[in-house]
Amino acid sequence: MTSSTMVLCDGGLASLVALAMAAEETVAVGKAGAEARPVSAVGAVRARCWEPTREAQLAAVELQTQALGVPIVGGSLAPLPSDADPSRGESATNELVTAAYYALRTGCSKLVWPVHVDRAIGDREALDYAAEACDRALLVSRLVLLDAAGAEVPEVTIALPMVDYEDDQLAELALDLAVPLHTLWWWETALTHERAVYERQRWMPALRAAGYAMPAKAVAGR
Repeated sequence: MTSSTMVLCDGGLASLVALAMAAEETVAVGKAGAEARPVSAVGAVRARCWEPTREAQLAAVELQTQALGVPIVGGSLAPLPSDADPSRGESATNELVTAAYYALRTGCSKLVWPVHVDRAIGDREALDYAAEACDRALLVSRLVLLDAAGAEVPEVTIALPMVDYEDDQLAELALDLAVPLHTLWWWETALTHERAVYERQRWMPALRAAGYAMPAKAVAGR
């Protein structure tokens, strides 16, 4: 394992943008004259939406990594125990701890956690959510540090590049990076699960406002 960055992917827009940013960073390093090392990605689904969208999300991660030329390292993270309580942040912590230890074992010094706050929950709640995510990332990185002795890397830094982005900012960045939007897990209107419908209703207006032009044949249903 020669990579130094791992991106936690769930097939959504934030993780797709994070993956594209990491891949572009590696290319930039290569152009600068240094030896560019391949960026790695672990295909993972956030525990709060394992079922029934898991299959669509994992398939999206496969498509996205192929489109961006980024290898998937290992398989998807194991689901939470059935008695876990996602409402208390347990799902995010469980996922992050597992991913951070995987990064440590495989020699990745940086784990990108593309958590992105849905502002629809309210401004105050969004700020609290973002603060909790930052605290969680810091505490998990410190926890993993306890077991870093003898590992290939001295520590795993957890980055949250999208945590304070507004939806319109993320949409603009997605278009600037020319990410393959058609690979998003919720993109196809044939997927009618309420979570997929919500994601389309949330992101399509932001993408259009940022300048995305939907092909005429695909406009129906969006």
